[in-house]
Amino acid sequence: MFRQLKVVLAAISVLLVTSGCMKVDLALTVNKNDTVSGTMILAFSKEAIALAGSMGNSSSLSTDSLITEQPGMTVAEYKDADYEGSKITFEEKPFAEFSTGTSADSLKFTRSGNIVSVTGAINMAGQDPTAIDQIKTNPMTSGLFSKSDISVSITMPGKLTSSNGIINGNTVTFEGELGDNIQIDVQAEDSSALDPLALTAGGIALAGAIVAAVYFLNRRKTAVKTESAPSSQEKEW
Repeated sequence: MFRQLKVVLAAISVLLVTSGCMKVDLALTVNKNDTVSGTMILAFSKEAIALAGSMGNSSSLSTDSLITEQPGMTVAEYKDADYEGSKITFEEKPFAEFSTGTSADSLKFTRSGNIVSVTGAINMAGQDPTAIDQIKTNPMTSGLFSKSDISVSITMPGKLTSSNGIINGNTVTFEGELGDNIQIDVQAEDSSALDPLALTAGGIALAGAIVAAVYFLNRRKTAVKTESAPSSQEKEW
C-alpha cells in the first residue's frame, strides 16, 4: 500500500519543480490493532491550473496521472478555496503493508511490547535536490513555491513518549516544503491496556469486594458480641 504512496510522492516532487503551487496533506492513523489508515490530499493551486490552461497544457497539472487505485484505496475529487485535485483514502492495512523498506527515505511502522514507533523519512527532494535548490533560489522561479503546502500528520494509538514533530495530543505534525527530506521519529505507549471500560469494570469489582468484606466483618463482630453477652439466668445470679 505505502509502496504505491512512495511512488506518488516521488512523482509529486517532479511536478512541484515545474508547477510549485501544490498541496500535499498526508494524514495517517496508527491503530491499536497494528494497522495504519488515513487520507492523502494531492492538489494544485487554482492559479497554477488556470495558468496551465491558458497555455493549453492544463492536463499537466492533473493529479489523476499520479494515482493508480488498488484494493483498500479509494480516490475522490478534492476542492477548497485555493486548490483542486484528489483525495485518497486508505483503509486499515497491517504495518508490513505500510512500511516502505529500509532505505533512508522510507517509513517503518513497528511495535515492541506496548511501544509503537514510526521512523524514517518522506523525501520531497526528488532525485536531484541541487536542481530544486537552484530553482527555489532563482528570483525568476522562486515565486512558484510560495504557495506550496506540504504537511504530514500521524495520530498514534496512545500517549506520545517521544517525537521530533509538533505535538498536539496523540497527533504529531511535520511541515515542510519542496526540497525537504522530512525526517520522522515518533514513539507512543499503546494505551489499550488502560481501556476505560476495563477500568470501570475493575473498579466495580473492587468496590463489590470491599462491600462484601465490610459486611462479613460486621457480621463477624455481631456474632462475637452475641456469644460473649451474659444470659438472663447469669444476670439473676
